[in-house]
Amino acid sequence: MAIHKLWLSCMLCLCLTSLVSRVGGGYFSTQPSFTSFQTAASMPRSTSNRAVGRQIWCIGKPAAQDANLMRNVEYACGQAGVDCSAIQPGGACYRPNSVISHASYAMNLYYQKNGRNWWTCDFINTGILVFTDPSFGDCIYPSQ
Repeated sequence: MAIHKLWLSCMLCLCLTSLVSRVGGGYFSTQPSFTSFQTAASMPRSTSNRAVGRQIWCIGKPAAQDANLMRNVEYACGQAGVDCSAIQPGGACYRPNSVISHASYAMNLYYQKNGRNWWTCDFINTGILVFTDPSFGDCIYPSQ
């Protein structure tokens, strides 16, 4: 029985070693898979706490309550002094006329203007950093 357990342990180690060498050797980098999604926490950091090497945007979490997202818009466009003219009627980012869309634009402007640190996108846990450009049509979300 002990020999059987030892054999299984050795086989498991060999399989894991093989998997790690494939990952390290770029196996997943050639596949559209899990590694194409990265969170801000997994990105390399500079000494200024900013993620480096990629463009990053701040948007509202889709599951956040509209009332909280509206407070973010009011704060960013009011007290924080971000130029939110693009989300006003007739602006390039007015449509879609939804709370999440307007909040995402305002939150991103605030994030970009205030140092691009992870905590400038928190907005009491209603913001999230993304690596996919949320811009669409004539609505351009600024990035670093």
